[in-house]
Order: sequence, then C-alpha cells, then structure tokens
Amino acid sequence: MYIVNHGIAQHAIDAVHAAADAFYALPDSVKQRCDINRLDGHRATWPSAGR
Repeated sequence: MYIVNHGIAQHAIDAVHAAADAFYALPDSVKQRCDINRLDGHRATWPSAGR
C-alpha cells in the first residue's frame, strides 16, 4: 500500500530513509543510547522487553 499526493517532496522521503538506514546500521551499543525509556521528556508508554 502506498499513499500518494501527500505533498511531501521525494527528496525529504529519501532523506528520512537514508537516516533510518544509517541508524539501523549502527552497532547495538550505540543504538541503545536512544532507548525511548531513557529519553528525557518522553511522555508516552512504550513496552520494553523484560518489563
């Protein structure tokens, strides 16, 4: 399924995909620094493994 005519420029979509690819290519030890349960100002709940 694709959404069309949303008005978001293709270069912006490509940049988000590139940023996501770069993030997921990082070692787990680096990605774990971005654990949503550790971020200041996070106000929603997010299930964590082991909790």
